[in-house]
Amino acid sequence: MSERGNGMSMETKRNAFANALRYWRSKRGMSQIALAMAAETTQRHVSFIESGRSLPGKGMIIRLAEALDLPLRGRNALLLAAGYAPAYRETRFDDPRLGPLRHALEHILAAHLPYPAVIVDGHGDLVAGNEAFRSLTDTVAPELLVPPVSIPRLLLHPKGMAPRIINLDTWAWHVIEALGREEERHPSERREDYAFAPSTMLVPKLSCSGMTLVTRNPVAA
Repeated sequence: MSERGNGMSMETKRNAFANALRYWRSKRGMSQIALAMAAETTQRHVSFIESGRSLPGKGMIIRLAEALDLPLRGRNALLLAAGYAPAYRETRFDDPRLGPLRHALEHILAAHLPYPAVIVDGHGDLVAGNEAFRSLTDTVAPELLVPPVSIPRLLLHPKGMAPRIINLDTWAWHVIEALGREEERHPSERREDYAFAPSTMLVPKLSCSGMTLVTRNPVAA
C-alpha cells in the first residue's frame, strides 16, 4: 500500500481519522489542549483535525498515537484511517526472526514449573503454555482448546477450568475486573466478542478482588 494510495477520497480519510481520534481522546479522558500539549502541537490543529477540516501527516499521526498511549495495533489503525500504510509490522510468535525472544519466553515458562504459566496476546488468547498448564487443562472440553484459545473463557467456562476452582464465585471476578481494565485501556473487538462479554455471563454476580486461585484435584471435580 502506498502512503495515500488506497482509493479513499480525501473527505473520507478526514472523516474517518477525525472519528477515530475523537474516540481515542474520549477514551483516554483527555481534553484537546492536553492532547495537543502531549503531541507538541496546538489545540487549534487538534480541533481542525477532529472537525474533519484537516488531515495530519504521518509523523503527526504517530505523535498523536503516542500521546494517547495507543498500542501498536491502535497506531496502525489510526494510520489506516487516514489512508496511510501501517508503520508497525505484526510478527507471528513462531516467526524465525523472533527466535531469541521466543527462546527467552520459553525459558520463563519452564522456570515456572511445577506451576502453570501461559503467554497470551493482546486479545487474551493463548500464545504458549508450559507443561503444567497442559496437564491442568487435559480434562477440559476439546472445543475450548481449539485455536484461538481464549484464556478467560477457558478459566471460567463450566466445561473448562471452572468446576475445578473452589472459590470461583469470588476469584472469577478478579479475572473479569482485569479484563475490564484492559478493555478500557486497549479496546478490542475480539476480546469483547470472545472473552469479556461472554465471560461475565459465566460467573455469579458478585464483585470481589484480590482473591487467590484455589483448584480442586481433577479426580475429585
